[in-house]
Amino acid sequence: MSSGPDEALWEQDSQWQQWKTAVRGFFGKLQLLELCGGTGSAYIALSKLLPAGTLQLAGHWDIDDELAHWLQVVHSDCSQIHLGTSAGDILAIDIDQFPKSHIIVAGPPCPPWSKLGRRESFDDKRSALLWRVIHIVTHQARTGSLGLFVVENVESLTHRNKAAGGRAPVNIILEDLNSNLPSGWNVASVVCDSMDFGVPQRRNRVYIVGHSVQLFGPAAFTLPLPLTKQVSLNTLLERLPAAEKQASKNTEQQQQNLDDWKKLYKDLMLDTGSGTNSVAVVDISRTPSGRTAWSSKAMHPDLVECLTASGPNLHVFALGEGTGELSIDRRMTGPERAALQGFPPNLCKLAGNTAKDKRIIGNAMTVPVIGAVMATELVLLMDKADEDTISGWLDGKAAIYTYKQVYIHEVYMRST
Repeated sequence: MSSGPDEALWEQDSQWQQWKTAVRGFFGKLQLLELCGGTGSAYIALSKLLPAGTLQLAGHWDIDDELAHWLQVVHSDCSQIHLGTSAGDILAIDIDQFPKSHIIVAGPPCPPWSKLGRRESFDDKRSALLWRVIHIVTHQARTGSLGLFVVENVESLTHRNKAAGGRAPVNIILEDLNSNLPSGWNVASVVCDSMDFGVPQRRNRVYIVGHSVQLFGPAAFTLPLPLTKQVSLNTLLERLPAAEKQASKNTEQQQQNLDDWKKLYKDLMLDTGSGTNSVAVVDISRTPSGRTAWSSKAMHPDLVECLTASGPNLHVFALGEGTGELSIDRRMTGPERAALQGFPPNLCKLAGNTAKDKRIIGNAMTVPVIGAVMATELVLLMDKADEDTISGWLDGKAAIYTYKQVYIHEVYMRST
């Protein structure tokens, strides 16, 4: 099957197509609220999953005003997009001023827990953004039409942390949600690796997912089914215009590091039986030799290590062609980084090779992963809820019912 001009290759996957078929009967207007929303990966994925005309953006908040050129392509109407350190700061807005939504997707900053940071957890002032997201979720679950939420962050959130009292921060967050959400909600967390969802990138992220039992059934969210096939790295490289593959000049140190990597990969470079479509992608700001403290000698042909906000500084070269002149021997480009995050071609071409572009792409949610999370939930919705229940949710009637139930329960508890 050939892909359309604005279709990512992973969209051809049979599992994704099954999900699309399962939700093709979805109707109404689904309001999505993105907090610390970055590139709008959730909106992009949902717009590819749901029938045309059924998805609306309730609002998008992010402090990075350099996302504007990206989001202007994602959205035909940008009136609900709020960017910058003032307009895009979710801490600066009263919690009841956020537009009511049916789904909230959020990607609060990860430095409090990232392996690349100090891992100060909730002692890091930036963790306030995550708690703000949690409070908006619980507020809208009690007083609005919220039926589903997803919060994405680094896998380290699931690891024990001294600054979190020796506990895994994700467990503290789950406890808070279970204490403050109204009755009839189910919350769970899962870790997904991007390489299991159609793109050749090793990227583990935790997804905290909560849903209304009335809409999605009593079972807690579980790990989504993986896509059936991973798009090959070489296919992604070949799909982009040759004009965008210009090489950058290496510094002396970078060239030494690249030479070290090629020595490590020498057997695979000489192994012509491995095929001409195999490549290596290495970080030339580091070296596998003994010249530096970083001494990992891990080889992952045809796979890219996790993209980050600061890089890494990636170089790609062909395997199975010997050690002379190679058909591929250059820096990885911005459009290729975007493709590794699952973005469609019309968005990949927006990505340049600057530090700004690396930050935007490195901070993004991988589109097919958040797509798989949302698809898994929406398939449940179509299976567990009848048309009247879905209609009531989308037009607000279900929210009134839920609020009344919460209010009656609280009055009863106070009286006893």
